Amino acid sequence: MKIQYLGQNCFLFTYKEKNILSDPFYNFQKEKSEFDIAAQKIDYVLITHAHGDHIADVKEVLQFHPEAQIIGQPEICGYFGHPNSIDINFGGSAKFLDLKISMVPASHTSSFPDGTYGGEPCGYIFRFEGKTCI
Repeated sequence: MKIQYLGQNCFLFTYKEKNILSDPFYNFQKEKSEFDIAAQKIDYVLITHAHGDHIADVKEVLQFHPEAQIIGQPEICGYFGHPNSIDINFGGSAKFLDLKISMVPASHTSSFPDGTYGGEPCGYIFRFEGKTCI
């Protein structure tokens, strides 16, 4: 697995030619990362909670990559209304290829910038090839 730090809370994980963008907030420090969403292939958007510094660029991601799947709590998936969503809760998992992404609790608050409730904040555990990454 390749992990690229894009600034603040945002990472790009690449696993077997699949790209997972977590907590899209890449425009915040774009001058450092030089990340260009239009030049990428994004397969999944992984969201931990609804605060602005974790979701600010989701709409831009979906503009350039409408086929990408959002992975997050039901409240987050519902908020974006994206037809390609995988909503999971604590203890639940999403799986593709031999990668399993499991949701775990992360004590924090979670509301969208407009005040809408964003579900319970979470973290994710990646399991693949006998390895575990938190």
